[in-house]
Amino acid sequence: MKILKLLFYKYIWINIILFLIFGVATYFYNWLAPFTAILLINIFDMYGYDFLVVNHWSSGEPPEERRSAYRIIQKIFEVLAIAFVYVLFNWPAALGLFFMCWFCVQDIIYHWFLDYKLPDKWTYPGTSPVVWIFKTPANWVVLSQAMLAILITIILILL
Repeated sequence: MKILKLLFYKYIWINIILFLIFGVATYFYNWLAPFTAILLINIFDMYGYDFLVVNHWSSGEPPEERRSAYRIIQKIFEVLAIAFVYVLFNWPAALGLFFMCWFCVQDIIYHWFLDYKLPDKWTYPGTSPVVWIFKTPANWVVLSQAMLAILITIILILL
């Protein structure tokens, strides 16, 4: 019963189904690799941050040191995913995955699958390129940046 609760927590089940479909399709169409990997990273983040760090261990926002420790683990997971995509597929797919991680694509799909409203002002994508221009970028700026990352990924794959 606990497994079902974990699988059907908010809309994680849709992300898992999409990941499985994309995983099988990636076997036949290698160009789907970065999109499959971003779905895997999102599953890791949804279970790791939202389910465990925020909702399981405490109520509300977690203490800063727990959040910082999780962010380190999350970035290591992203780097490993990028390395696996590079080794298993090719450098354009790995570079596209890097851009999707850096340009907040995963953060946006995290909000969608967990049924959270996208913030009006983003305060946490500290290393994202739009933060260099806007200190707290508006929602449309982060969405535009994410669309640009997907476009860059598609162009890299087509090269």
